[in-house]
Amino acid sequence: MTTLTERYVGDVVRRLPEKQRGDIAAELTVAISDMIDARTDAGQPLPDAERAALIELGEPRALAGKYRDRPQYLIGPELFPDYLRLVQLLASIVLPVIAVVIVAVKLLENAPISSVLGSAIGVTFETAVQLVFWVTLVFAIIERSGRQEDVIEHEDWDPNSLPDPAGATTISRGEAVSGIAFLLIAIGFLFWQHLRSPFSTLDDARVPILDPELWNGWMQVIIAVLVLSLVIEVAKLVRGRWDYPLAIANTAANVAFLAIVGWLASSDDLINPDLLATIADRAQWDSVPTINPWLIILVIAVIAIWDSAEGLRKARAA
Repeated sequence: MTTLTERYVGDVVRRLPEKQRGDIAAELTVAISDMIDARTDAGQPLPDAERAALIELGEPRALAGKYRDRPQYLIGPELFPDYLRLVQLLASIVLPVIAVVIVAVKLLENAPISSVLGSAIGVTFETAVQLVFWVTLVFAIIERSGRQEDVIEHEDWDPNSLPDPAGATTISRGEAVSGIAFLLIAIGFLFWQHLRSPFSTLDDARVPILDPELWNGWMQVIIAVLVLSLVIEVAKLVRGRWDYPLAIANTAANVAFLAIVGWLASSDDLINPDLLATIADRAQWDSVPTINPWLIILVIAVIAIWDSAEGLRKARAA
């Protein structure tokens, strides 16, 4: 069984830079032990003495703020590892795909190699700048809003709210912020592919990736589901731990997204048919290629099932 003291110390030091954690954990553990001993010597029962000592020290975020050096950083040490991990993940997936797509489009247009390379480098660089900017903006907003939590009064905080350092049921700020950033980028992509698609016809008319007819109804539903998922991620950030209502809501959003996108993909209403025709026209193919909808459904289903199962498993553990 993890003691309240261990949970408290773990919650404080995880908010500090790596180089400070060991010394402060040892110092704080000794301080709490002394405070508990003083109370037990006065006749207070051990469990009550431990709780009283932690309440006197205050909410872990506030105490961490006192220990932490306060440089004028944009993203603090608590969120920076998750920020860096998300940027690297998105860059490793999005940028190569963008580069390959631009090269393929320009080659289909029979453009000279210099134009192919120039366009690929230019668009990829622009995408990288936008990606880093928006992810940084989201994390910076969360970092600034989180500062308000450092001034929680002692009487408003309960040691029972301490997270389990084992991580069985907790939701880290980085995990929730990463989810928020990913969903914002996904919503932005829906508008970008419709207004600024890299694909174009021989007459230089832009060709959206997704069927433009979706904007007559289904696209609004898809965006609504993504916004619902965004609200759930914000709830994760606020609550900081899994429970059944949160896990069920997360599962419902995943099932709704899978059902909608799966239905559209299976009925060939998801991918813009003009996109495939444009590719065939530029490549001078005799027939228009097709995309197997079950591959799309399989990828989304695996992600949805895994995410839902994790939430429900942690809610059950809680």
